[in-house]
Amino acid sequence: MTIGFHSEQNSVNVLEISGYAFGYLSSIFYLSSRFPQLYKNFKRQSTEGTSYLLFALAMLGNGTYGLSLIVILPALKSSKSVFILNHLAWLIGSLGVLFLDFFISAQFILYRKHRCTELNLLALKKIPEVEPLLCEDEDL
Repeated sequence: MTIGFHSEQNSVNVLEISGYAFGYLSSIFYLSSRFPQLYKNFKRQSTEGTSYLLFALAMLGNGTYGLSLIVILPALKSSKSVFILNHLAWLIGSLGVLFLDFFISAQFILYRKHRCTELNLLALKKIPEVEPLLCEDEDL
């Protein structure tokens, strides 16, 4: 009878460990998702084509998710450290991406000023007219 109990306990441990492993893997992928956008914005010195609403909503979602895990801590009757360890992968994912999204927000602010000055310079330049607005049609 103890052999069956040990095999059930081992299968539960394997499932629990694999769940945590997938949680950390998910956290790594989620954190890594922001670096290509940060790098692209930096290289172009622009955030053109990037939706700030996407990042703002992601920041709200990640912030409230991370906050929900932290707010529950005082109400826990069990060990708080065990709770944090059990949810650490998801805390790293949500709060880590929130941290990186603040850098993307900073890029929106910094590069907006560059874009405005570039647009003003283009408006000041006189671009010669290539085709006349009115032309005589000989075919009519």
